[in-house]
Amino acid sequence: MQEDLIDHTQAMWHRSIGALLGLRVILVANIILLTVLGVLFLMSYERPVAFVFAGLAWLAALVLVNLVRFTDPYARPRGKRHRSRRAHVN
Repeated sequence: MQEDLIDHTQAMWHRSIGALLGLRVILVANIILLTVLGVLFLMSYERPVAFVFAGLAWLAALVLVNLVRFTDPYARPRGKRHRSRRAHVN
């Protein structure tokens, strides 16, 4: 019973490099799009409304920037990090 639980948790941490790379590309493209959209809002709308729309677009871009770190295909899960070689030396 315990071994089934361990195998299941290891399968949950399997990450597809291609899927994460695709997701990262989409996130970066959306970040660029929202940043440009915020600048266009500032240039084309009247001042009070432009600041609101640009601020919302840039806030959404910041949220996406923070999500990019979760798409690192080489990141290890917290409990699965290997110990350094110095820890093995007596």
